[in-house]
Amino acid sequence: MSEFKAQLLGILIVIGVFSAIVVGYKTLVDNTWDKIDQEMSSLSISTTE
Repeated sequence: MSEFKAQLLGILIVIGVFSAIVVGYKTLVDNTWDKIDQEMSSLSISTTE
């Protein structure tokens, strides 16, 4: 039984770490796209003037 609990705990840790990486990566990508959008809009504003 203790071996099963250890395996379960290991799986939970892996899932927790993986989800943390996914959330962090998604946040990073969203922030990057926001910066790209800002750069593109500022470029289009400067070219139209």
